[in-house]
Amino acid sequence: MSRARKNPPAPGEYCDSDSSRGGFKCNDPAVFLVFFADDKTGETKHQNACGAHLGRLVTHLTPGVEYSREMFRVLPWEKVIAKSGERA
Repeated sequence: MSRARKNPPAPGEYCDSDSSRGGFKCNDPAVFLVFFADDKTGETKHQNACGAHLGRLVTHLTPGVEYSREMFRVLPWEKVIAKSGERA
């Protein structure tokens, strides 16, 4: 389990990974944005990950997104927010 950050990079966004074998969701702030294309529908999706659960989330998603490596990206939320601030 990771420690919650004092100033989360993405306010209001939390980790989408299960934090235990019981399937409970993690309550830590999101640090990474995982962007991928769904293998069944082909639509783009995204999920959030904290620093402690990024590896678990990527391992969980890899079998379903392996066909489209060019669409599978892990982005730091700080850079996503900075880039959206530049566009505005």
